[in-house]
Amino acid sequence: MLVIVLVLAAGVGLLIALERNTATSTSSPVTPGKPFVPAPQPKNVRFTRTEAASVLPVVQRFVHEAVDRKDMHSAWAITAPALKADTPRKDWDRGENTEIVPYPVDHAKWELDYNYGNTVGFDVAVFPRAHSGVKVAMIFFIELKRVRHGGHKMWLVDQWQPSPGSAMAAANGSNGPAIGKAPAPEARLSSIWLLLPLGILSLIFVIPLVLAIRGWHAGRRARIEHERSLPRLPDYGSRSR
Repeated sequence: MLVIVLVLAAGVGLLIALERNTATSTSSPVTPGKPFVPAPQPKNVRFTRTEAASVLPVVQRFVHEAVDRKDMHSAWAITAPALKADTPRKDWDRGENTEIVPYPVDHAKWELDYNYGNTVGFDVAVFPRAHSGVKVAMIFFIELKRVRHGGHKMWLVDQWQPSPGSAMAAANGSNGPAIGKAPAPEARLSSIWLLLPLGILSLIFVIPLVLAIRGWHAGRRARIEHERSLPRLPDYGSRSR
């Protein structure tokens, strides 16, 4: 019986070993030629005052003229083709452009993201005008590229898009200098509310300490009462007689 079982097991194992794989191959075909090598990451360089003096006025002008829709006709000259999105000039002048999100700007602040020499990126926090219907501040990413035009170099805005979670980030402010008016002072919490977490944390240590002192005091009183109920030492001698 044991021999039959062993023979059947050996036969099944042989069939499994010789069974061909009928599954579809998922291996990638090998294409002859040189492998694709991505371009190296540009080197981030220091953002000098000279560069700031030429770049930041373009950022300020773009926020005022294009984003706030104050002068779309003038903003055409500082906007790269990528943001114009084949918009006819007449439609552009009327503010009919879907690439540049409009926003009722009261003031803005900027913070440098990177500087690759001919490409500069910023995070721009914009704050809404009063009575504009917009209540939430936003942070947008803006990228400018330096191009040669008419024999001289100039900066053009190549990207303008809202950053993820921008409303929460804008509420916390920005470290960069302001564009336009300074933001209103932020409301501060009362010092009483700051002491509340400290008081709750101290209860973790105070409650066990109070219970320990209370237990020690109760034990001490019980020991004293017990000692008072015991006979005095001379009484033992009198009782043993």
